[in-house]
Amino acid sequence: MTFKKVPSTEIGRQKIRIMKILKVLFLIIFTLVVCSDVLSQNFRKTKFGDNIQSVKSKEGIPINEFTREMDSSISIVYTDKLEGINTYVIFTFKDKKFIRGAYDLSNSESLNALSFTQYKLIEEWLIVKYGKPTISIDYRSNPNFNKEVQLASEWSLGEMKISHTLFTSNFHLIDYNYERK
Repeated sequence: MTFKKVPSTEIGRQKIRIMKILKVLFLIIFTLVVCSDVLSQNFRKTKFGDNIQSVKSKEGIPINEFTREMDSSISIVYTDKLEGINTYVIFTFKDKKFIRGAYDLSNSESLNALSFTQYKLIEEWLIVKYGKPTISIDYRSNPNFNKEVQLASEWSLGEMKISHTLFTSNFHLIDYNYERK
């Protein structure tokens, strides 16, 4: 039995091909892990449908808890920072299940300076996290200017809808809603 001698350049090319294949496989696995992590958490560390105790165990002690009489929903509120901006973090429960999360960025000390610069900063953060929005509207350039809303974007991700809105009154909200289909 004789073996054909393979030139060292051919061995080098095979090693390079194998390394490229391994890099591609690594990127695919990494992407799947990251995507599954993002999809398994609907809002912060929680999933829609979690109960109040589960959210409290992940988020800690809330600064406020209240029940809305008109629809019997319960909300718990935390404070945090989002991209360096002070915010209220609101979890809303209906029938003891988590159905809505929101960041209310309107409590910033620099409320007057919040407007467009911070809206765009948060918009970029959302795009990095969720991709391009399904809808993005600058109402200021619209001749039929919506008097309540200045800027708005929306993402539809399966059963989750994310709305990012800057209202005329500098009320700045990111709203995560569960929409059962």
